[in-house]
Amino acid sequence: MNEMSQPITDYFTSPFKARYDNFIGGRFVPPMSGQYFDNATPITGAKICEVARSGAADVEAALDAAHAAREAWGATSAAERSNILLKICPVGADVRHNSSRLAMCWPIRWAS
Repeated sequence: MNEMSQPITDYFTSPFKARYDNFIGGRFVPPMSGQYFDNATPITGAKICEVARSGAADVEAALDAAHAAREAWGATSAAERSNILLKICPVGADVRHNSSRLAMCWPIRWAS
């Protein structure tokens, strides 16, 4: 663990998990290479967490999953797709301190 993962007070712990895998086909899966890289804070350089080091095989798996989901997603009404995306990134959600949600929500918010 790192100091960001340790409780600072009785009410605060780091919002970050120790390790992040790839999200492919509706589930979290480790990178096929088994490799991760350290994600460090720019403030001190200390390690915050580990992130999957994805390679070509991971990208191919993600593309296969996206292609497999395309027909069902395309058959879903625009209103239902909107509701699904809003569950991932609700309007008014404070995502500034959660980099994974920010990466997901930023394009969704600006696309509408």
